Amino acid sequence: MFSLLLILLIPAFTALLTPSREAIIENWVKLVDPYESVCACESGAILADINKLWVDYRYPSNKPCLNCYLSCIYKKMGVVDYNNNVIKSVYIELVLGTTEVMFNKCESMATNVTDMCKKFYEFDRCISKEMGL
Repeated sequence: MFSLLLILLIPAFTALLTPSREAIIENWVKLVDPYESVCACESGAILADINKLWVDYRYPSNKPCLNCYLSCIYKKMGVVDYNNNVIKSVYIELVLGTTEVMFNKCESMATNVTDMCKKFYEFDRCISKEMGL
């Protein structure tokens, strides 16, 4: 009887602990907002491409400046180490909705990307996809 109750309650508690899409986006906007202008200027990214990212979560391809925009954002947020790797503990703590499973999958996917700007673009695209954004 107890195990049946537990089986029924676990999905309910999991749903309560999973942040909403709106909460995830709101958290991300708060993290990115202080650096958006400086990173847009430093990278030369086109504002229309940046808006596609943060409004629609569409990732335009073949946009090197947009890739570098994301690299800048990640570095300014303090989630990148001296080897240009995303710091798991810091990222998971800052970015609402990120699980260790998501992080590991996306890190593994991006780990062999040698272009540092492209690496953060691919990682971010993967995380967004895993979150269902």
